[in-house]
Order: sequence, then C-alpha cells, then structure tokens
Amino acid sequence: MNHTCKKSDLKYITLTEALQQLEHTGGQLVHIYAVVRDSTAAHKSGGSDYTCTLYLEDPTSKEVPKVEMVCFARSVNLLPADPEGSLQLMKAKPGDIIRLFGVRIQWYGSEDKKK
Repeated sequence: MNHTCKKSDLKYITLTEALQQLEHTGGQLVHIYAVVRDSTAAHKSGGSDYTCTLYLEDPTSKEVPKVEMVCFARSVNLLPADPEGSLQLMKAKPGDIIRLFGVRIQWYGSEDKKK
C-alpha cells in the first residue's frame, strides 16, 4: 500500500498546539515544529532496537512544559543523536528548530502528569 501524500496536504502545528489537541485526539499522528533544548546519546534499548531522547520546547508559549520525546529505531544511524552524544556530531543540536512528521504524542505515566 502506498502511503504518500502531497506536501500541501501536510499541516504542521506547534508543540503547544499538539499538546492542546492531545485532549481531543487521543494520540493521533501529528506533524509538529519544536526547538531542541538537549538530547541524550543514542544507545541500545532493552529490546532489539536503539533509543535516544530529545528534550523539546516551544518558545512561542510560556504555558507549555518542556517535553521529552523518546525516539526508537532499528538502526542507531536512524536516530537524531549519535552514540557518543557529542553536541558537535548530533544531527539535532540544542537551539535547532526541527520538523517532526507523523509523531504520536501521548502522556507517559500517571494521569496527574497532565496537570
């Protein structure tokens, strides 16, 4: 099955808007813009894939908390951070504005984290 779409069909929203929509969409895939604050080095997860965490923020809003985005991939080369965690080698550096396509945003942990 071909899952292509035209660029004109994509609607990118801010991190703030994505979190506000979360209450209504229940974790649908969204396309967002965000600013990278920091990240962890890519490393082997507990399973067969690799993981890293990006710490994101939305400078357009003072109300939105800083967000952790956990990334998983089958190959370490597909992650936005290198295995050594070097800021010089990272694909996504602090201060970079990044565009995220098809991200599933959901709350992790207890319900009271939303408050």
